[in-house]
Order: sequence, then structure tokens, then C-alpha cells
Amino acid sequence: MSSTDKTDTSANGAGANASAKTDSTASSKAAARRKQQQQQKSQKANVPPPPAKKKQPPVAKIVFDGIATGAMKGIVVAQGHGNLAGQFRMFQKKLAGAAAEDKAYGLDSSILDLIAKNRSDFVKPKPDPLVHSQIVDVMEKDDKGAYTTTPTGEKKLQCFNPVLKEEMDAEYNMDLKFQSSNWNQYGRHQEGYFRTAMGNIDSDMLTYCRMDSRMKKAEDTTMIRTSNH
Repeated sequence: MSSTDKTDTSANGAGANASAKTDSTASSKAAARRKQQQQQKSQKANVPPPPAKKKQPPVAKIVFDGIATGAMKGIVVAQGHGNLAGQFRMFQKKLAGAAAEDKAYGLDSSILDLIAKNRSDFVKPKPDPLVHSQIVDVMEKDDKGAYTTTPTGEKKLQCFNPVLKEEMDAEYNMDLKFQSSNWNQYGRHQEGYFRTAMGNIDSDMLTYCRMDSRMKKAEDTTMIRTSNH
């Protein structure tokens, strides 16, 4: 009887010890896990936040102001400046007004009418010579060099008022110098205002303008006049 009790007591003690070891091991593992979790939390807390993305500064929109100064400064035709037809009317009016202030030899009316002037608008033709001369038939000559009554078919002017002819020729030559000077002055103003106009029209608008054959004619005419000076 006493032998059996000793055996039971020993078995119970061994089971208790094993259970205690198991509980101790589980507690250690749980404690280790808690410690690891705390370390991970601490590490996460100490990680610096990612740098904030820098905001890109807004790109400044380029405003087309043209090249002109004075009365035409800022008077442009360009996309983003409002109604294009309204821009053109203002552009045309201001350009003509500036030409009038410059006394640009009638360029203001040319701008308003959109019709370029020609040399004939300035230089008037020579007066009718029939005022002082008449047209006569040229007669054949005989073998002695004397005129016959047989016409050759050619005609010529024959002055019957030499004094009047001289006066009219002198007046015409004086007017011709003055008129030619005005024509040349008009051309110089026209070239300058053409360059101003082109400089105050946005390149996109000029692309559309050059689709019209009249634009090429205007540019070619201006280039020809420039090369002739």
C-alpha cells in the first residue's frame, strides 16, 4: 500500500513540473512577442515621414504685346485677347490714327480702305500736248530732200504755241519733283507701318493670313519697295 502511494506521488510531481515548464515557456514566448511588437511599433514611430512633394510653381502665361511703341503699344491681334474681329477693328483704327498723326502722305486712308496707293495716285500725267501743239502727217521727201504732199503714214506733233509749251513743261517738271517726293515719302511710311503691323500680329494669326493670296502680294510689294531704296 505504501509502495503504491509513493509511485503516485512521484508521477503527480513530475506532471506538475512539466506543466509548470510549459506555462513558463508559453509566458516567455508571449513576452518575447510583446517585446518584438513594441520594438516594431517603436521603430515605425521613429521612421521619419516621406518628404512632402514640392508644388511646382505655376507657369506664367506669356502675354503677347507686340513690338510697337507709342500709339500702337499693346494694340495687337492674337488668340486669347478676345473677339478677333473686334481686335482687328481696333487695330485698324489705331494704325490709321497713328498714320494720320504722322502725316504719312495719305497712308491713313489707305489703311482704312484696305487699298494700297500706287505711283499714279501721287504723280500726275503730263498735260495734254494738244493744248499747244497739233498732230500732223509726216510727208515724204523727194530726191532733193524737199517735202512732197504724199504722207508717209507717220504722224508727229507740231507746236503752234512755243511760249505756252515752255510754260507748261516747266510747271510740270516742278510738280513732278514734288509729287515724286511725296510718293517716296508715302512708300517709306508704308514700309515702317507694315513692319509695325506684322510685329503686332501673333504668329498664329499671320499663319492664317498667309493662306490668303493677298497677303503674299502685300509682303512682296513691300519687299520690292524696300529693295529699291
